[in-house]
Amino acid sequence: MKKASILLCSALLLGLLAGCGSNDGNNAAPANNTPAENSAAGNANKANSTDTAAEQGKYQDGVYFAQGEADPESGWQSYVTLTVAGGKITEAKWNATSEKVGVDKVTYSEEGKYGMKAGGAQSEWHEQAQKVEQYLIEKQDPKDIALNDEGKTDAISGVSVHVSEFFNLADQALTAGPVEAGTYKDGTYHAEGEKFDEHSG
Repeated sequence: MKKASILLCSALLLGLLAGCGSNDGNNAAPANNTPAENSAAGNANKANSTDTAAEQGKYQDGVYFAQGEADPESGWQSYVTLTVAGGKITEAKWNATSEKVGVDKVTYSEEGKYGMKAGGAQSEWHEQAQKVEQYLIEKQDPKDIALNDEGKTDAISGVSVHVSEFFNLADQALTAGPVEAGTYKDGTYHAEGEKFDEHSG
């Protein structure tokens, strides 16, 4: 009788311990879920952080530069300079130089020597260039422009010049990454000797 009682008590004790072990296992389940929940929350925070960064801008701050090939006929060689601050393009400059002209293209146009209006255009080259620059600042993407086969666009009112070179160079500059800013002020520099050579003139 005592043996039977001891066996019965042992069986009950084992059952009780097994039940406790089962409860511990059930309690452990939510603890295992907690890291997953935290991970999900962390991913959500990361996503929000990425969205915020995208809203603020996608480019690395700095100065960007690209230069094209010289036109064999006119001699003009275009270049584009972009400034990025806060991840966004804040300034865009389109200009060109030529060995045939003593000043840059913007200055040449401002002096009335490029002759866009004389040729029937609504405005001079430098005025059209400013509209093109502003378009890029508004769109923030050099690929966000519809061009025809001639490299022109109807997307920018009052612009009749070929703009494909500007947007291609802007894209090249952004793809290449920021460059170290130079120490000189933008512009054209010119110097002459004191007098003509006596023999060659």
